[in-house]
Amino acid sequence: MSTAPRDAVEARPWRRGEEPEPRYRFFPYSEAPGLSIRVQGRWHHAAVRAREDRADGRVIYHVEISLTVGGVRGTYRKAYVWNPATMHRPPPVSGALS
Repeated sequence: MSTAPRDAVEARPWRRGEEPEPRYRFFPYSEAPGLSIRVQGRWHHAAVRAREDRADGRVIYHVEISLTVGGVRGTYRKAYVWNPATMHRPPPVSGALS
């Protein structure tokens, strides 16, 4: 059994009629929290745009994340199921502004 860290799991979009409608909390660009998310075997910084609380107890984070997909680097909008093993708050920034 491997103990290597896993990647974050993308969430399937909610569809009307499958379960009760989730609750959403949206974050304006100026107040968006950040997350470090493990994708493609590496940790990436992501800006949280929304939190989705599903009726079954799952928490989904909708983020903007910079990834390389098919050899093209870009910013993508993705939704990931919360898992503290594959997602966490980024460390505080130190340097000239601190």
